[in-house]
Amino acid sequence: MEEILHTALLGTAKRALNVSKLALPIQKILQDVPVDDKEDFLLKAAVLSIKYANAGKKAPHLNLKEIPKSPIEIKKIAPQFYSDNFSDLINVFKKTNEPEDLDKFMKRMSEENLIFPPETLVQIFNALSKKLKGYNFINGRHFIEKFQELIGERGWWLLRLNAAWKNLI
Repeated sequence: MEEILHTALLGTAKRALNVSKLALPIQKILQDVPVDDKEDFLLKAAVLSIKYANAGKKAPHLNLKEIPKSPIEIKKIAPQFYSDNFSDLINVFKKTNEPEDLDKFMKRMSEENLIFPPETLVQIFNALSKKLKGYNFINGRHFIEKFQELIGERGWWLLRLNAAWKNLI
């Protein structure tokens, strides 16, 4: 998973995913997948890695055919610094429990009709999901609805594939 995160942080345009650093069963499955859409390939590798880890490293029924193709984004993808800023705001939120800065940031992105870069979604979902677990803030549903506007088609696709993120739906 570290290889996937490293590639996601740098972006698929700057760094290709080194499949040889992934678990052997995942390598075997990915060898038949075309790499023409680098983001789709990275997201599939991430989903397979999560399923593999959750299966206890045995992965008896790890199958790429179960994973539908990730959709093409319709909205404009925000520059990387938006994801970096959002991650920083999540860290502040973890310490202060005050969602106002996150709320303002999401409102700005929404006004600009932007979505998070797909390669940053796994990191964002993990961080936000951990923060929201068992946390009830006053306008929690409103917060989640605003956040959902910013994840794009691929974000919804990913949310449906990982039960650990069900609190973000």
